[in-house]
Amino acid sequence: MASPNKAIREVLNELRSVGEISNAAVVSRSGMLIDGDAPENVHMETFGAMMAIMLGAAETATSESNETLLHIDIELTTTHLILMGAGQRILLAAFIDEAANRLKALV
Repeated sequence: MASPNKAIREVLNELRSVGEISNAAVVSRSGMLIDGDAPENVHMETFGAMMAIMLGAAETATSESNETLLHIDIELTTTHLILMGAGQRILLAAFIDEAANRLKALV
């Protein structure tokens, strides 16, 4: 059986093999980077913490809406940053090319 980190790395590599995804990271819900990368010059510890805070805040803000938060789409100049829960303990953050079908790239 593969170790959890090896399995996570394999999933991240598979995501990156999709042409539209430039960077992807798995982060704990408490903000610790588990594995992955982000664009150059991004401080990974800060990135991980902020991803967890943003997803947690969105889940809290929508918790009484009788709807389930599927993902957060942050539109940047040339890319989109997609955040989504990946279970109770981790989340996925992925930078996706502006021209890509964002949701299809992650499915």
